[in-house]
Amino acid sequence: MSLLVLLMAFVFGSFTWFVLKHYVPPASNPILSALTALVPTAAGAAFAVFVVGWVIRRCFPVAVVGGSRLLDVRPDGGRHEELLGRIIDSMEGGVMTVGTDGVVTSFNTVAQKTLGYDAADVVGRHFGSVFIDVSQNRTLRDMMRAALVTGQTFSSVEVSAVAADGRCVPLGVTVSLLRGDGDRFRGIVLMFKDLAELTRIRDQVRRTDHLASLGRLSAGVAHEVRNPLGSLQGLVELIEEDFAQDDPRRQYTATILRTIGQLNALVESLLEFSQPPASDLEPQDVRDIVRDGVRFSSFERREASVSVEEDYGAEPVPVLADRESLTRAFINIVRNAFQATPDGGAVAVSVRTRTPAGPDSAAHAAISVRNTGSYVPPEDRENLFTPFFTTKPAGTGLGLAIAHQVVSAHFGEIEVDSRRDQGTTFTIILPVVEADAITAAAGQQHGEQDT
Repeated sequence: MSLLVLLMAFVFGSFTWFVLKHYVPPASNPILSALTALVPTAAGAAFAVFVVGWVIRRCFPVAVVGGSRLLDVRPDGGRHEELLGRIIDSMEGGVMTVGTDGVVTSFNTVAQKTLGYDAADVVGRHFGSVFIDVSQNRTLRDMMRAALVTGQTFSSVEVSAVAADGRCVPLGVTVSLLRGDGDRFRGIVLMFKDLAELTRIRDQVRRTDHLASLGRLSAGVAHEVRNPLGSLQGLVELIEEDFAQDDPRRQYTATILRTIGQLNALVESLLEFSQPPASDLEPQDVRDIVRDGVRFSSFERREASVSVEEDYGAEPVPVLADRESLTRAFINIVRNAFQATPDGGAVAVSVRTRTPAGPDSAAHAAISVRNTGSYVPPEDRENLFTPFFTTKPAGTGLGLAIAHQVVSAHFGEIEVDSRRDQGTTFTIILPVVEADAITAAAGQQHGEQDT
């Protein structure tokens, strides 16, 4: 507005000077003579101020941030929108802005990483074509539509969204209104954070609580059943002794004894499941524990004609472990791999140390057990470590549940990857300790034996 006033002053002054110069005699009035001399100077000054102001406005834009007027004096003369864009890109959460017509106007770097879309592929499209109309996106779409139509806002709502690669990503979302000059409605701002890690921790805590309760129940049931089974087995064996070798009734007693043996195996599994998963943690080379697990499971391999490849690396991989319980966990995992592999297939076992991904992360031991020819669909993958869940005709559904319980007690986790053309891989992740700890522990054991 001030520049416009200066421009008008210059035009008026120039017009006045022209009239005085050409239509009014200069000697007729001394005041008019003075005006004729001053008007050009004032008009020129107004014009000069106008030019300087215009240059400043064009080259050094003024940004209003938090009620304060900030003069951007960057030498490149860029506008403050570039600075605001950089600020948005530096935020830890995802940010997406949408105009009143539903078209995406910005999509920051974290949003691209979280959802897997490039900003160039999102900006300029309607948000409905980014978050397509599927059940996983429905809540988010409804929130954005309500904000655009009614002005409703949302804070810290947990929803899901389908990423570019088809993954369903859990998000914590806040939807705010975007306003411009004069509080005019300009669209909405969608801020979100990936909740995948938080969801994983919640599921792990829930599973741990469930397993603890089931373990107490299993212990009680096993103790109540084991004693009657022992008595029943003894009585059947006594009855069988009274039958001749060719007596056809021996078939019945053999079937009863075989069934009792299966029940005893289930009871032992229940007792194993109810026991504390790890009580004596000491530094161990996890390669030795994995070797024992493969060796003790070898009868499964021979029965199914499955080959095995073992790669333990050249360097020790030290972990804190209860050797007995962790060996039992690896036996269950390796046995499961052998049982799931068809005849002529292969099982590959490897042990490696994962280097830290960043300054705040630590090294881990990665034990991979991969088998060919099997595929676990996603709906079954979620239940693999649930007690009594099994896809095998003769399985109890406790082997993997026990393994998961033991690994969790060692502050580790189990990752499962299954693909139709490559088979299934179980990767056990355990924190490592200093390599010298194994030598120190071995020396302490020798000293105790000597005393």
